[in-house]
Order: sequence, then structure tokens, then C-alpha cells
Amino acid sequence: MAQVQQIFDDSGDAVFGIDQMKRITYMNAAFLQILGKPAEEMQGRSCHDVLCADDLASRRFCHSQCPVAREAMQNLPMQNFDLVLTRHDRERCWVNVGVYTLPESMTGPGQARIYFAMRTISGQRLIRQMANELHKSPATERPTLHLLTPREMEILTLTARGQDTTCICNDLSIAPQTVRNHFKNIFSKLKVNSRSQAIALALRQQLI
Repeated sequence: MAQVQQIFDDSGDAVFGIDQMKRITYMNAAFLQILGKPAEEMQGRSCHDVLCADDLASRRFCHSQCPVAREAMQNLPMQNFDLVLTRHDRERCWVNVGVYTLPESMTGPGQARIYFAMRTISGQRLIRQMANELHKSPATERPTLHLLTPREMEILTLTARGQDTTCICNDLSIAPQTVRNHFKNIFSKLKVNSRSQAIALALRQQLI
């Protein structure tokens, strides 16, 4: 156990570990830095309470019935996934998360068994990932972006540049609820379900 944690101590990735009860029992320096919270504020708390992360479609990802932790406890193979974290200063950042599960025989009560390693994602990588959704359905099945208002196109363009709701609010001097309302209209007009799908459509049509 000590050798495993030594590896994570020296890692440049932000790493935290949870026990069987999904309580945080390990944090490295990079994790403390990216969350911007003191260790004593997070130690022993449920990971979903600490992270409160969303997916890339701005849906709440972290909750008490988290399937990632459940499947990791069952030693099922886990693929990396992306999250949006909100730091203590209300700034948001994108991270890619890898999951590492130790054998049950290596851990005892209250010791970390599952480790999550988080690496920040650049705006360019996020755009490339969103563009991958181009291949999920033919362009002929999608409406064109002429349905959007100039403001909706402006918000979609800012999102494609890697800006989240907070940054868009600051740039355009509008409220978060206004941004969310614009996205509801965008999703409805384009018949998509997420920001990534809307950006993928815009990239396909070479409008952003």
C-alpha cells in the first residue's frame, strides 16, 4: 500500500483514493492544488460530495449511486472518462479521469482501494473529442445552423473554444441562467442532446 501511494505522491496527475464506503482516504499534492481545498476539509468525506463534477453536457455526474465506483469495486474493466470540475474559486476545468483498483487483499478497512487519476484537458483536445461525434450520424440527418440566432451562434462558438458557462457569462455579461436558456434553445433547434453534439454539428458544417 505504501509503495502504491508513493507512486501517486510523485505523480503530476491529480490523484485521490476512496475506500469501500466511497470516502476519500488519500489525496496527493496535485489533487489538493486542482481542487484548491485543504486536505482536512475533504478527508473522510464521500467523493461525490467533494467533487460535485458534471459531464461535458453539463449534467451532474457525481452522485451517491455512482456506477464508476460500484463497477470498480467489482474489478470490472474501466475506460477513462471526462469530467468538468468546479474549483473553490468557482472556476471550472476539464479533466480526463483514469481509474485504478487494488485487489481487495491489499487493502484493509478505511484504506483506499480505488484511485482516480485526473489530468487536465486542453481546449483543443476537448474540441477534437467533440468533433469525434461527427461520425455518430450522417450530416443529412441534422438540420443546419441557420436556425440559430446570432447570440446563440456566439455562445456556441465560445463553447467550441473551450469556454464553460462561467467564462461565457463573463465575456458576454449575461447571467448563468441566460446561458442555460440559450443552450436549451440550441438543443431544441438542432435536435441534439448536449453541447458536444451541437459543436460537432457546427464543425461538420464548418461554421465555427
